[in-house]
Amino acid sequence: MHEPNAPSVTASQRDVRTIDRHIAESEDEIRRQREQVEELRTGGRSIIAEEAEQLLSKMIDALEEMKEHRRVIIENLQRKG
Repeated sequence: MHEPNAPSVTASQRDVRTIDRHIAESEDEIRRQREQVEELRTGGRSIIAEEAEQLLSKMIDALEEMKEHRRVIIENLQRKG
């Protein structure tokens, strides 16, 4: 139920919250991927480690895209502010 004096949350604000959650989840996944790459390297599985590093690189690129998208949304919110 909506309270009469409660501030309304815009779609853009919900987008920022969603992106923040996705960024946090992605950062956790990247941390785990880095750990897996290290385990593969120390375990002598360098070929698989290289593939894992390629995936890690793509994950980092996707994270940077999410952060940029978040920045654009926040700029738009501030302009409307």
